[in-house]
Amino acid sequence: MLAYRGKVIVLPAGLADKLPGKGMLDLMEILDLKDMPRTQPSFGEILPDSSIVEPVLAPTGKELVLLRWNGQDCTTASHIQVGNQTYCAPFVNENLLRATRFPTGATDYDSGAALIHSVALEFQRFFPFEDAPATALGLWVLNTWLADFFPSPTTLVVTGSDMPQARDFFQLLHTMSRRPLMVSELSRRLPFDVRPTLLVCDPTFSEKGQLSWCASNHRGFFVPDRQDGARNLACSKAIFLATRETSDA
Repeated sequence: MLAYRGKVIVLPAGLADKLPGKGMLDLMEILDLKDMPRTQPSFGEILPDSSIVEPVLAPTGKELVLLRWNGQDCTTASHIQVGNQTYCAPFVNENLLRATRFPTGATDYDSGAALIHSVALEFQRFFPFEDAPATALGLWVLNTWLADFFPSPTTLVVTGSDMPQARDFFQLLHTMSRRPLMVSELSRRLPFDVRPTLLVCDPTFSEKGQLSWCASNHRGFFVPDRQDGARNLACSKAIFLATRETSDA
């Protein structure tokens, strides 16, 4: 028997005589596996046919499905096949599904400018922002949805002394950002595989820690990891930094 891509394959009788000295490509030819469909979990990408996929929450609210946009129409499915590649919705455990937010579908906007303006108005609805900073925040929210296309995802730094107000602000970000995850500190143990937007309320975040995380916030840069060997920590982040002693009242 041979384990191949998670499947156990029973070798035909006499095949063992052909294996010595054969590489994997030769073995695949012997087993006729080159055209076997491959399955790959997708957290969002542009497919070879130029369509776009993004995981969304299924109607059950307990699992994910893939939303596919071909430039004209949106469809959802648990699996999408393009050529010899099958893309499937990734598994996310129940605790993480509760902690983050996946969209349930797609909504049409007249233009990107209209979308940014709508987001900016939401910020002004809850906080006394002028037009310029509200628009800048709208651009950052949009950036979280496009973070995969940037070599270094944008980090939003929020400073202040009012922790309760910072929590309220981050809860608003949680409703609009891509896969938001509110955390009290940055850690390599966070689920970076889901490409989250980290909303970090850590008033004691040290300058040394800030420099270290800035250095690792680049595609293609990896840090040592005991479990996976190496991990890429690049993702969108909003970080609250205290300017003086904060109040927890």
